[in-house]
Amino acid sequence: KRGVMLIRRYRAADLARVVQIFKTSIPALCAGDYTQRQLDAWLGADFSSWGKRFEGSLTLVCEREGRVEAFGNIIPVAGRELFCGGVSLGEEDGYLDMLYASPEFARRGSASAICDLLESAVRGRIYADVSKTALPFFEGRGYKIIAPQRVVRHGVEIENFAMVKRG
Repeated sequence: KRGVMLIRRYRAADLARVVQIFKTSIPALCAGDYTQRQLDAWLGADFSSWGKRFEGSLTLVCEREGRVEAFGNIIPVAGRELFCGGVSLGEEDGYLDMLYASPEFARRGSASAICDLLESAVRGRIYADVSKTALPFFEGRGYKIIAPQRVVRHGVEIENFAMVKRG
């Protein structure tokens, strides 16, 4: 049973659930593409600034039957200096910061629905730093690789891809 999908703006009360989705989705969905050490480093995110991060961007959640099952956010560039893959983003561009679905609800269309709305909020190009696991999803949405990257989290290198979608 799928229930009715509701996409709505993030509220401060969603923070604990959003962090839980992040913490459970990475080991459950990305274990085939990354080592345990890399997963642990990725999960070592500093969650103390996430509330501000989400309130300072367009952040959406997908809810079914009163339970948040996915979230995502996009940061509009206007007035900010943002870079992705060494590329300086233009004023009408956006940076897709996060897109995660709870593993128990993965592949049910919630992340796609959120991504559709986030992308529609940007007139220019959309940039994202994408994991190996999410690469096929983003390629299927028309994103192109700018460059493979090796980011360092807590002293551990993690491979991802700087990507762009033309607006």
